[in-house]
Amino acid sequence: MTWTILQPNLYLDRLPMAVVGGPALAGQPVTLVGEGRRRHSMVAVDVTAYAVAALQQQQAQGQTLVIGGPQPVSWRDVVDAFARELGNDIPVRTVPSASQSRACQASSATCSKRSTPTTLLSTGNPAVGGLRLQPPRVD
Repeated sequence: MTWTILQPNLYLDRLPMAVVGGPALAGQPVTLVGEGRRRHSMVAVDVTAYAVAALQQQQAQGQTLVIGGPQPVSWRDVVDAFARELGNDIPVRTVPSASQSRACQASSATCSKRSTPTTLLSTGNPAVGGLRLQPPRVD
């Protein structure tokens, strides 16, 4: 039996709106797990055509095909893109990831010392490199 694994990283058109867009549009802080600095190759398009084409290629058999956008971005980059589009700063809170929590519990330090306080991301951060997000229209 032949197989091909299609492995998208993260869908730009769904999750960022839920994680960042909703709170930002409501004037609430955005909560990120961990520091929000890990880069992801987000997919911003329907990958169905890619999947069908890949499965029709013999060289794809027995392979894992990672699907991602052309420029990896972090959650902080996504927040900054929303801030630029909305024209105001967005407060960001972070909570420890599961691995940070386990490391904290295994050490003598307290977890509260490892979490990051709320910060503001400025609308002028050039690190995003052209990432543009369209907030939903409110009619």
